Amino acid sequence: MHFITEQDIQFENRKTPLSKFFLASDDRLTPGARQYLIDHQIKVVDSNSKVDSVTTTVEDVEKKTEELNQNFQLLELELQDAALKANEVDLAASQRIFSLSEMPVKIQQNQVVDSLEEIVPSKEEQSQLNKQNLLTPQGKILIKLKRSQVVANGLKGQTTDSQSDSLDSLIQCIDNEIHLLIGEGHDGSE
Repeated sequence: MHFITEQDIQFENRKTPLSKFFLASDDRLTPGARQYLIDHQIKVVDSNSKVDSVTTTVEDVEKKTEELNQNFQLLELELQDAALKANEVDLAASQRIFSLSEMPVKIQQNQVVDSLEEIVPSKEEQSQLNKQNLLTPQGKILIKLKRSQVVANGLKGQTTDSQSDSLDSLIQCIDNEIHLLIGEGHDGSE
């Protein structure tokens, strides 16, 4: 992550007057830089956007960043809630889900997330919830895990390619956990 200061922008603006400022995906503005852009009515072109050449104001970039932060936090909270519910039914599942709940922060901070496969054994088919699954003791956990997948899928459109790939891995791990819980619900073991 690279922080752009007010002095950086002033230097660029002196060389060539800016009407737009291009913000790379790993760049962040300091408060002084943000205020300078606002004061000089310089538009920010956000490279995080999936749409090319989208011109936004600094406030728009801040709003998108805040929304992204909140969605990562929501994903973390959904997984933590699922882990707490799992604690009442299956301690091993609870521990696996708590491990998964640590991943959103790592993904958001662009940390390498390559150990997801170790958390939950892989399954090949996509899990589908039905009424029978939801009426088991694991039902509330299953719903929370599915909600987590929905949040993670929503985040994919707002993140960098590497973060999106990590979110795909997380979604697959959540799906694997759902498979394990459904299997436990069918054979009666906890």
